[in-house]
Amino acid sequence: MRTVRDGHLLTLTLGRPDKLNAMNAPEWRALHAAVRKAEDDEGVRVIVLRAEGRAFCAGNDLTAMAECRTRAQARAYFLDTMLPAFAAMATSPLPIIAEVGGMAIGGGVELIQFCDLAVAARSATFRLPEVRVGVWPTVFAGAAPSLGQRRLAQVLALTTEPLTAEQARAAGLVTHVVDDAELAEATAEVARGVANGARAAVGHTKRFANRELIEHGLPAVRAALEVMIEQTMFTPEYEHGVAGFTGRREAADG
Repeated sequence: MRTVRDGHLLTLTLGRPDKLNAMNAPEWRALHAAVRKAEDDEGVRVIVLRAEGRAFCAGNDLTAMAECRTRAQARAYFLDTMLPAFAAMATSPLPIIAEVGGMAIGGGVELIQFCDLAVAARSATFRLPEVRVGVWPTVFAGAAPSLGQRRLAQVLALTTEPLTAEQARAAGLVTHVVDDAELAEATAEVARGVANGARAAVGHTKRFANRELIEHGLPAVRAALEVMIEQTMFTPEYEHGVAGFTGRREAADG
């Protein structure tokens, strides 16, 4: 993950385009650390989360997930590594703006869910395909009721069909949709507008706007992850789904 500071704006760039910016343990730790470090910099007033390449984020790297061979390893990955990054995004006083170009899949949609604003390219798509692999979108499902997104979670998670950028805006997942060529400048313009607010006042606004998410959504996400680890992972259905996916990925890479 690259970090670039420009005035009051801190840009975090997911930098694994060859993996469609899929997240692994080092990336989750880097995101967590970058958000917390930004909080300590009085000059930073807004964070932009963006990505290199043709995808925003393809979610968790299933190859990395397949390396979790025990429940202890899974708990270390999901509860001790991934969840703290989402918690940092929700509780940080700094507004976080997603700049979404291309695909957002699985955990990539969840990253957007935990951002405060989201600017999407018109060609961007949003999809939660986890149930087809034998897992389920725990973070999105856990947080959705606290964000008024119960129906959206059901549509995305149960049908696994993608949403367009305009559909995502209508559903409240993204806040702005712009032409692809205008994405970077449009995001910067939104960020500049947010940065004009007084840092403390903006922080209080975000904290109270996220109160339901922090007090109820995050505990629900943790509970969902625990259920996934105990009841979904390490079952024949899960093993078959992940093996099938990683086999297809290896064949495509080969």
